Formats: sequence, structure tokens, C-alpha cells
Amino acid sequence: MFDSNETAVLRDITIFYLEVKKLIMYAEESDDNRETITQIVTELRHSFDHIMRVFAFKLGVVNAEELGIKADDGRNYVNVNLDKAIGHLYRTAYDALDWISIVKRDDMGETLKGFSPSNICKAIPDYYPKLNLGLRR
Repeated sequence: MFDSNETAVLRDITIFYLEVKKLIMYAEESDDNRETITQIVTELRHSFDHIMRVFAFKLGVVNAEELGIKADDGRNYVNVNLDKAIGHLYRTAYDALDWISIVKRDDMGETLKGFSPSNICKAIPDYYPKLNLGLRR
């Protein structure tokens, strides 16, 4: 059904998905509101859709004619959809990491509320970024 290259790509997608899933779960658990970001779900849905297109074609549920492609373009159709599935998983991971950074930044701000900037600098010397704007004094 799948050639060795397709099998390897599907295996890589599966391994990557399991790691992305961990990020999503961590993001959801880190957020006190336990919210799920719609964009993450949308990207996962798109990734799944591309994978299902591959399965539909490879299992003969749809044929090349129904897809509007030439019979000998099937391999390209599969590769393009696997690539797109991976792309959507990368966007899912990025969105989850972005969400985690926002939640953690908010948590840090809440924790440090009430402390003066000088006390924060004493306790966490690298808390405030050092800007090098190229200005001479």
C-alpha cells in the first residue's frame, strides 16, 4: 500500500505529532483557564485532513480521476499532502509554544507584581534585557 518512503514519512509525522500533543497538553495545563486555542485545533484539523486525503487515495476510496489528477501523478499527490500535513503540525507546535510563552510571561509578571525594578534586577540580574542600540555616550 505505502512505499518505503511514504511509510518513513508517516512514521516521522506520527512521532512528531506525539511530541506536538505533549506541547498542547502542557499549554492547556499551564493556563489557569484551561482554554484551548482555536488556531491549534484548526491546524491539527488541517493536518489530519491532508493525512486522510492520502489514505483515501491509497486505499482506493477516491481515484485519480475523482481528484482531477492524472493516474501517474498519484505519487506526487501523496507527497504533496504529506508535506502539507507536516507543515500544519509545525504551525500547531509554533502556536502551542507561543501560547505557553504568553501564559508563562503573564505568570511571571503576576509573581513579580509589587517588587521594584531595582529589587528584581538584584534577584534576577538578566530579567531586563540589555539593549545595545548603538548609541554613544
